[in-house]
Amino acid sequence: MIGRISKFGWLCALLTLFGCRSFTAPEVQPTPTLDNPITLKWTYQSDGAINQVPLIIKDLVVLVPEDRALIALDLSTGSLRWQYDPPEGLWERSYATDGKRIFVGLKGGGVAALEAGGGDALWQADLEIDTQVPPRVDDGVVYISTTFVGSGLQPNPQGRARVFALN
Repeated sequence: MIGRISKFGWLCALLTLFGCRSFTAPEVQPTPTLDNPITLKWTYQSDGAINQVPLIIKDLVVLVPEDRALIALDLSTGSLRWQYDPPEGLWERSYATDGKRIFVGLKGGGVAALEAGGGDALWQADLEIDTQVPPRVDDGVVYISTTFVGSGLQPNPQGRARVFALN
């Protein structure tokens, strides 16, 4: 009968199999106890599911609840600082930041850039295809992957996903 083997047991077995004769597993340190108990700092009640990890931008927490506006909360208090709610709606998983701007996917195939501090729209581009995942921002370029099938979209078996690089 084979029992459960620890991660280090498997590692030792593999090393022995490949010719290593001696291996000492590292000591496992006990988890330190907390000196101070964890306390609740604040909460924010949204009216939609929060399906993407919030962004932290300086003193803001930014998120998009499902079928709701992009909201920016005060990092210290959780109070609403500003929101962005375009008429076409937002994809709740499609937002990212470069620390100065927020890039968000719009329903209907668009993408918008917002000034992070106050939420002012800087630009909007029509990609003619939806993006439902967070864009990637690197060295001033916004990389956006798109989809033609997914939650909230009419499936298009003839569709072709694309990647855009915007700067």
